Amino acid sequence: MLIFFLLLSTFKPEYEKFLNFESYYLILPEEKEVFLKLEEDYQRDIFIEEFWRRRDPFPDTYENEFKEGFLRRLEEGAQTFDFYDPRTRFYALFGPPDEIIQIKCENYVPSFIWKYRRLDLISSPAILLFYQPLGIGRYKLYEGMGEEVLYSGEAREEICFEKIYLDQA
Repeated sequence: MLIFFLLLSTFKPEYEKFLNFESYYLILPEEKEVFLKLEEDYQRDIFIEEFWRRRDPFPDTYENEFKEGFLRRLEEGAQTFDFYDPRTRFYALFGPPDEIIQIKCENYVPSFIWKYRRLDLISSPAILLFYQPLGIGRYKLYEGMGEEVLYSGEAREEICFEKIYLDQA
């Protein structure tokens, strides 16, 4: 781990930005390992160009639509949420959700449900639940690991309209 930080400290700002911001949610561990082993800036420039080219859905056009859209949404997400907030990652990858439902149930931690009518990646609708553990810190993506993480108080029944959306998510 120390080697990783030492390597980063010798990078020019544009390479640090590429690794720690632009590619953070996309770069594969193997790609990162290769990038960190590159010794010359021209090699890093070629790597970055190829990194984005491989993700371009229309490589025959002049623009890289994926790169442009992803970086714009990443910037928007980082400004709206927090860079390390999972909502930023999903916003950058898939764009803004079609619908956002804030859960205002008294006995639940702060939560938001994001609904996408269709995600091309899975060719179907998607519902994501983001919650703030204990009502503090960064939001997390709920991955179905026990409903108790969603409670802020006693896990008792309450009349809450948004609970129906929690059950869906």
